[in-house]
Amino acid sequence: MKREFPIHPLLFALFPVLSLYSVNVDEVSPRQFLWPMLVMLATAILMVLLAWLVLRDLRKASVLVSLALILCFACGHIVRPMNDSSSGVLSNLAKAIVAAWAAILAVAAYLLWKTRRDFRKPTGLLNIVAAVMVAVPTIAITASEMTGSGHTTPDAPDIRLSMPETPRDLYYIILDRYPSASALQEQHGFDNSEFLNYLSRKGFFVASESHANYAFTAYSLASSLNMTYLDELSQEVGEDSTDKEPLHDLIQDYEVWRLLKPLGYEYVHFGSWWEPTRRNASADINVNRGPRLSEFSMTLLRNTILDPIGIGLGLWGDPRKAQWERVRYEFDKLAEVSERQGPTFVFAHFTVPHPDFVFDRDGSFLTPELAAQRTTDAQYIDQLVATNKMAETLIDGLLANSETPPIIVLQGDEGDIPWGIDWDDASWDQVTDTELREELGILNAYYFPGTDGKTLYPSITPVNSFREVFNLYFDADLELLPDRSYIAHPGQPYAFYDVTDRL
Repeated sequence: MKREFPIHPLLFALFPVLSLYSVNVDEVSPRQFLWPMLVMLATAILMVLLAWLVLRDLRKASVLVSLALILCFACGHIVRPMNDSSSGVLSNLAKAIVAAWAAILAVAAYLLWKTRRDFRKPTGLLNIVAAVMVAVPTIAITASEMTGSGHTTPDAPDIRLSMPETPRDLYYIILDRYPSASALQEQHGFDNSEFLNYLSRKGFFVASESHANYAFTAYSLASSLNMTYLDELSQEVGEDSTDKEPLHDLIQDYEVWRLLKPLGYEYVHFGSWWEPTRRNASADINVNRGPRLSEFSMTLLRNTILDPIGIGLGLWGDPRKAQWERVRYEFDKLAEVSERQGPTFVFAHFTVPHPDFVFDRDGSFLTPELAAQRTTDAQYIDQLVATNKMAETLIDGLLANSETPPIIVLQGDEGDIPWGIDWDDASWDQVTDTELREELGILNAYYFPGTDGKTLYPSITPVNSFREVFNLYFDADLELLPDRSYIAHPGQPYAFYDVTDRL
């Protein structure tokens, strides 16, 4: 009888990676899942070798490893909803499940070691089962990739910038989901005039009637960083395409930086936990704090038994605390950029006041216990107030420590998503004008030293931000675009509906 070679451990190792990628194929690039896939394969091979050293039988060793892998992910999915990982403490029930997982593997190893049974038939069956499991997400991925957009980043248009005699550092600072003053007052009853008056005293022009050009971060940044609307992209990929990779490409390789690079600017990128801005391959310096793993890899890890084990051993703790530390660290590091020599361009994406709500009003860490005692609305306002204080400290430092006053654009990428609305399913003729104003009204403030600021106007939108910068400081002659706001149709990410007149 033909001997069955055990390939099922490798297939079972691949299945979780392929499965997670298949349901996120529109959001995740192939390169993001390549490393987890290779790590899983290498881990499976190592586990088989170690098991073989004990059992001295390749088929038995492979059965044990496959069992370990299956239980690793199965128990991980069971433990995760039972354990509040935000506390950084392993619950008693989670501890019991981890102990049961270890006990099952120990018993299985002992029984496999003792038995004299030939494992050729089980090996063949496991090979077939594992192959079918892997085939299902692979087919889904292949179908999605074959119908993908095939989008490539367009060549930069023929725009020429002139380096000013006195170069200025240029800061583009995004505060995620930071709404306009009117939206804050209308929806939250919060008066943000103290912070806006601070900006005005410092010399900022606050565009009080500004709105985002697009709802949601990917669209908004793809537009502002390339100084254009996304109509051409929509036509290229098709309105029915669900592939978000073209948007992410425009955030990674964007026109603003392509125009500044030939002038000798250094690019410092301050990233978030969100994968498209976590780091930038074009940046001279990437600043981020927290796990070096991608969002995809962290999600994969969090769905295994290794997550509660890591919590129990103190290898990683509260992800909310990690976010609090990341934001504080990057605000502090951003203040130091003014000390660098030579002209510097900074893109900084801070995911505040965006949830999770990890900041108390005074800037201290908001523990899960305290958060549970407050409404979502109260947590949001507390985090916004803390964000204001960090922004004030940052601006004070940048203005005080820069030899030449810098150019600063301080902007929200979108407003505050109204609670209780599923925007993926929302029909725009049913969403109220008030809800649209809350989602699209943004903070938009400009510090343009050495100019009279007369070219700025209250309703300027992000698509024109760098057109103004390049016209005023780099002798460009860019036409300002009409200030419009769009919402993507649910289920059709590239079908844009103009809602400007409803704002």
